[in-house]
Amino acid sequence: MLALTTVAPADLPPYQGVLTSTTTTNWSGTGHFWGDTDYLGISQASYDTAGAICVGSYKANTYTAYELGMTLDMLGTQMKAQATSTDPAYGAYIDYSQNRLGPDPVWYGASAPGGQLSESYIGVWNGTGEIAMTTMTGGSGNLTENNYGGIKCTLGGHYQANLVADVDPTTGYYDMDRKLTASDGDYVQTQANGAGHAYLEALSSNMSPSEAKINNYYSGFHAGTAGGGNFSLEGSGTNRVTKDLGFSTSGFTTWTPIDGSDATGFYKNGDGVTQGSAFLGIYSSWGPTTMNTGFDISGTGMTAN
Repeated sequence: MLALTTVAPADLPPYQGVLTSTTTTNWSGTGHFWGDTDYLGISQASYDTAGAICVGSYKANTYTAYELGMTLDMLGTQMKAQATSTDPAYGAYIDYSQNRLGPDPVWYGASAPGGQLSESYIGVWNGTGEIAMTTMTGGSGNLTENNYGGIKCTLGGHYQANLVADVDPTTGYYDMDRKLTASDGDYVQTQANGAGHAYLEALSSNMSPSEAKINNYYSGFHAGTAGGGNFSLEGSGTNRVTKDLGFSTSGFTTWTPIDGSDATGFYKNGDGVTQGSAFLGIYSSWGPTTMNTGFDISGTGMTAN
């Protein structure tokens, strides 16, 4: 199992703005823990976790920046948590999300629509799950690549992945889900489930009014040497969905298309009007007998716009 220790997120990175408030919430125990941050009605973040053993920390910072005569309000949060299930009949889970709710001044106009949403979930049965992530809404500077009308996510501190599971390979089960949605409904999503040890990486990702993206660097999935499972990657857009050209696997190569997608293709064009007219998705399944050495999937970046 993962080592359970008292955890605290590293400091949120510095931004081109003035820190206006900071709040840190820690928990350790059995049962249900949850909370949320609503900042000026334009940004909201929440966490929800339960299990036989829950240890974690949630930090929220608010900032105000002044650029080109505009006032920019930003919310940065960081989540580092573990949840453990000690009985295969009773699961444990962690849910962490951040939503940009409404318009605020941006570089490319007087306002930009809200609706960008970052969602992360892990559920485990007879094992331990972990989430580690930093998220910034409407941010400034390096973390959001100067995109004031969107959300940017990075790894929450010095950890190996965003979602980590370690469950019993015969009686345990894990379920991981990472989804990024743009204002217009375009989305990218990566999911995995199975048994044994695994981790899912989407260490750099961002959403804007018209695009959702998992960056290709430090993105992927790793499964250990025990247990079967499934992995999928999909995107839905209005104009185009593009799979990273660096997509590669080590240990197995069998991919199945989702809903008529080309499993070997790297992009799918839409009609430019209808959300969902561009769709690209692939998945793969494996059993315990194919897991003698484990495997890695790398370069699982995808963009939908």
